[in-house]
Amino acid sequence: MKQFYIIALCLLCIGQAANAAPRSKSSKDAITAPQVYAIAMKAWANGNQAGAEAVLAKAVEAFPSDQRLAFFNAACTRSRFDVEAASPLFANVRQLAPASPDGKCALYVMNIDGNVDIERNFRNLGALAESHPTDVMIMWMAAVESRQIALTYKGTDTAKNVGLYGIHCYEKLLSTIKAVGPSLVHQTFANLLDDSGRTDLAVVHRRLAVAQEPASWSCEALVGDLEALGLNDEAARVRTKYARYLNEN
Repeated sequence: MKQFYIIALCLLCIGQAANAAPRSKSSKDAITAPQVYAIAMKAWANGNQAGAEAVLAKAVEAFPSDQRLAFFNAACTRSRFDVEAASPLFANVRQLAPASPDGKCALYVMNIDGNVDIERNFRNLGALAESHPTDVMIMWMAAVESRQIALTYKGTDTAKNVGLYGIHCYEKLLSTIKAVGPSLVHQTFANLLDDSGRTDLAVVHRRLAVAQEPASWSCEALVGDLEALGLNDEAARVRTKYARYLNEN
């Protein structure tokens, strides 16, 4: 409950900042871009990606020149595999500071998603992630693009090897934030674990994804993994509890 209160207060402060007349940088009442970023990051790390996204949607309007906020916002959108919506967001990140780590990451993501020299851009993205191992947003995008490439080359050695690297990225990300992590981290992590034949581990992340963000995609994946493992009683309970999501399709 406290986290939701903080997010609501942050949204109010961002709205006031966006609508306020120009003010001195020394104003003690003004919420700053780093403060907003910290609030969104805490929500995201603690499993509330939707709350972080709500903050970021307002923040990028209030602080249009802040690249870190822009990149965080773009990363959240891309994590939902909405490539079309994410592309202009990454283009904006790139425009703000092309030589920064976030700017470079945005370029590699756009190129991979645009089928531009995928292998070279993925190598560059991986090298960037490994050279900034505590930057969870860059590591997240390396993980997400691992899944994208694994889907593109499904059934090949490339898909297998890239998928294993994606698993490494998700493990590194979660160990870095030292928190539960958000729904889209767990959902895509579980997809890669399933691809590698580790459904027993994937189902742990499926349960977290459903608890954090019950939706058709999270609930259907959990039921599928539970049934694959022979956990039919739990699968039946999930079907009953989340019937309205499972009946969406």
